[in-house]
Amino acid sequence: MAGWNKSAFPFAKNSKAQAKQKKFDKALLKLKKDGTLSRLSKKYYNGEDVTKKSISND
Repeated sequence: MAGWNKSAFPFAKNSKAQAKQKKFDKALLKLKKDGTLSRLSKKYYNGEDVTKKSISND
């Protein structure tokens, strides 16, 4: 049966990939803090700021 799967694993489950994931997460939080993600979201999602729904401040 086909359907939408909300689970995703963009990084492998090994130490090298986990280091990359930490670096990626850090960069993503920086983009959120400086407002870049919000501006991109509004540009590409019909004016909606989807960052409020998908990325936590933790």
